[in-house]
Amino acid sequence: MIQPDILQTIIKDSNYNLSLFSAEEIENLRTKVFSKTIRGKETAFVNCVVRNKEIQLKPEEIVRQLYAVRLMEKYGYAKKRQQPKPKSSKKLLNHLICVENQNICWNALNVRLRSPLKKTNKSP
Repeated sequence: MIQPDILQTIIKDSNYNLSLFSAEEIENLRTKVFSKTIRGKETAFVNCVVRNKEIQLKPEEIVRQLYAVRLMEKYGYAKKRQQPKPKSSKKLLNHLICVENQNICWNALNVRLRSPLKKTNKSP
């Protein structure tokens, strides 16, 4: 059974705050929360408004769901514009390298994006 203040309970030990959202927006999300038993423990879930699948509620997911609804209802954004893009492991690695150390960013990017040399059996 999900408790009435489940959203506050989930975000209490995080840096997230619901003060940017109206009571109506928060209550709307709270009514959509349901529980599932995972490994013998009751866990809060919600159906993602963008991806249309069940998502475990964590502090960042609560804020993301509230903003997604606001973008669609208040600002008229389509779900399609909020779809997460597929991640490429090479792109992710390059991004992490760029963030970590700007000096080696371009070198790493060039090494990753170059195509491998093709070996041929022909003699020159």
